[in-house]
Amino acid sequence: MKPVYEPQAEEYREKVQAFLAEKLPATWKGIGSLEGNDLIEFMKQWRQVLASSPYLA
Repeated sequence: MKPVYEPQAEEYREKVQAFLAEKLPATWKGIGSLEGNDLIEFMKQWRQVLASSPYLA
């Protein structure tokens, strides 16, 4: 079953998906693939990306 969204919600989803595609590395496998210092560094950088965007950090 495929969920159906209101047009405004679908537009927002598309914006978020485009943002993620632009900002995350092409090889991104999810935060669960990071450990230790790699995870800490990613979180620091990602918070900066979010803080400079219209999304919450």
